[in-house]
Amino acid sequence: TFPNRHYMIAAQSGGQKKNVMPGPLGNQWETIFDRAKARGVSAAYYVVDLPFPATYGTRGLGWIRPIEQFYVDAAAGTLPQIAYVDPPFLDGGGGDGLSGDEHPHGDIRIGQAYMSEVAHAFLESPQFKRGAMFINYDEWGGFFDHVSPVFVPDDRASADLNESFGITGYRIPNAVLSPFAKRGHVSHATITHESILKLISYRFGLGFLNKRHRYASQIGKTLDWENPSYEVPDLPRPLPPLTTSCTVQGLLPKRSAVRAERAEEGPGLGALADYAERLGYEIQPATPERVFRDPSPSARALAKGWARVQR
Repeated sequence: TFPNRHYMIAAQSGGQKKNVMPGPLGNQWETIFDRAKARGVSAAYYVVDLPFPATYGTRGLGWIRPIEQFYVDAAAGTLPQIAYVDPPFLDGGGGDGLSGDEHPHGDIRIGQAYMSEVAHAFLESPQFKRGAMFINYDEWGGFFDHVSPVFVPDDRASADLNESFGITGYRIPNAVLSPFAKRGHVSHATITHESILKLISYRFGLGFLNKRHRYASQIGKTLDWENPSYEVPDLPRPLPPLTTSCTVQGLLPKRSAVRAERAEEGPGLGALADYAERLGYEIQPATPERVFRDPSPSARALAKGWARVQR
């Protein structure tokens, strides 16, 4: 999870291959947020609970805004020029069936309900007419892909495939919401996390962070800048999600056993909570009132389950 997310904002992971918690000062390599700040471009990272920007230390905390502020900013047309939005992670992945990150064992309907809220907030924003939202995943959701990974330029490329960062992984889905998105179009270009960074750099004159960023494909080439369509697409609403934790239903072992198993895999988003709090960041609980603009009955029903997971 961590390396992929680092590539989303920095086009590198500092050579990290796993979820690695940084030292007291946080990761020190440059990100698109640092470049934006230096050039006077507004940028924010909206979070629900676990703050991934905390991996960059106190400077990363300065990028953070709460998710409820995203809804306010979108409605008012005051979203920053660059905005990242994260889902509720709860216990650091899966949430005992109740997380919104679509990670096992999370109910993907919760993640889709949250994504629908974020997407509709943008579609209804005055900024939709001149913006673009990229719905992205940090990693794949399976164990097979019939398309082989490709080699890409990277400062840490190596002839040793076990050590090389110059090769992609399994493909992940990406969707674009924008007047400039070609309706119903599927791009077959080689697109990576850095392709979005490259569009951002071209749009705001931010230059390139590294070789991976410089030579990435430009995702803006998949858009139609000459023939925008301002008709808001009609997106379906997700089905009602799971409202009782998997443990309570007997679908998972006791939470202590699940946590012990994850601990053997090394630090993850759960460890990030402790790190962020040591930096002085107060983590806000994921509640339907914060996560959803107008909590539906099914969303409100999640409250009891979420409270149980977060205890």
